Amino acid sequence: MQKIKIYHDNLDDYNVEISAKRPRKYAGVEIVEQELQTLNTDYKNLLDKVLSYLNQLQDDESRIREFVSIIHNNLYFKKKTKTNK
Repeated sequence: MQKIKIYHDNLDDYNVEISAKRPRKYAGVEIVEQELQTLNTDYKNLLDKVLSYLNQLQDDESRIREFVSIIHNNLYFKKKTKTNK
């Protein structure tokens, strides 16, 4: 029975040592960690939105270029047919 008590006491001492070695989180650290996570999420969402707008602008630019090309070709064709008459 004595050996079990000694073993149990040694386990208690060991647990205290392990607990003392673990870094403790302080309230301020947890708040900063949470704020950083929130900021990172907001930043990612903002980047996604900006990228979406950029893609939309590129699509719009392509359509405008295509439209201008069609208009230019039509005007050129009309001008050419008038001069040939």
